[in-house]
Amino acid sequence: MAQDRGQALGWDDEAQVEDSAYEVLPAGTYDYEVTGFDRGRYEGSANMGPCPMAKVRLRCTGVDGTSASGTAFVNFYLNTKTLWKITQLLKSTSVLDPETPEGQKYPLSMFSKDNLIGATGRCKAKVTQSKKDGKTYDNNEFTFLKPEKSAPTGGGLF
Repeated sequence: MAQDRGQALGWDDEAQVEDSAYEVLPAGTYDYEVTGFDRGRYEGSANMGPCPMAKVRLRCTGVDGTSASGTAFVNFYLNTKTLWKITQLLKSTSVLDPETPEGQKYPLSMFSKDNLIGATGRCKAKVTQSKKDGKTYDNNEFTFLKPEKSAPTGGGLF
């Protein structure tokens, strides 16, 4: 039986919300700003077919003021198998309304350099390890968090 490798998506396709200098940041929670967005092409693997991709650069600052800060690069693949990660970033930066329900369609053109450069949000970084050519490498895996709801200001009844 063939393994599901997902489907490549185009930059202008419609998407469906799915919630789910290199340095490794220590595990923790970070505020981030998107400082780079480069389009590319992923040639595929045994687990996922070829598709467009974006390499997004984040300037990360530990939220407690004492955690490490640095630059992280995160690859986003325009593929149905990883759409949840794009959705997570768009909601975290409020490019896509954070309350958009699962299953709601949106244009993938929202995932663009124009919309994301300068956008800010919060993420959790976790340190993972991978092996390649007999060597073990540390990597970061990011979860992009929805913005916290702020308390209403003014206009209330007394």
